[in-house]
Amino acid sequence: MNQICSAAATGWEIDHRALRLPVLVITGLQDRVILDRVVVDRQFAH
Repeated sequence: MNQICSAAATGWEIDHRALRLPVLVITGLQDRVILDRVVVDRQFAH
């Protein structure tokens, strides 16, 4: 609950383009919307 109350006073002016975060997204094999078969196959090949 404290996080919800504090959110209103938080400064959300962040330059998201400046963030450098390693992100890996793998969809499930049953995903028919955003499944990228090439990416999934490459990840499981290693």
